[in-house]
Amino acid sequence: METPIVIGTNSWGSSLYAKILRGCAVSRQTICDTAKLAIKNGFVIFDTARDYGFGKSQKLIGEFALPEMKISAKFTPFSKKIQTGVGE
Repeated sequence: METPIVIGTNSWGSSLYAKILRGCAVSRQTICDTAKLAIKNGFVIFDTARDYGFGKSQKLIGEFALPEMKISAKFTPFSKKIQTGVGE
């Protein structure tokens, strides 16, 4: 069985976030082109989370999403209502 490769989107969409993580930012068009090329070559799983790129990575994926894409996302509770409501 082959192990799938997952494309991480942690620094997508936010120039500031990308500069902090990688030391440089990548254009929106480069991200889109890279995602399409990845899919064309069989890399279809994209990992994202609400706080990746300050929320912009999910928006970018939504803008250029293709039917072949599979999304791996995480739930991060930020709301005090959610945090205080657990176990009640």
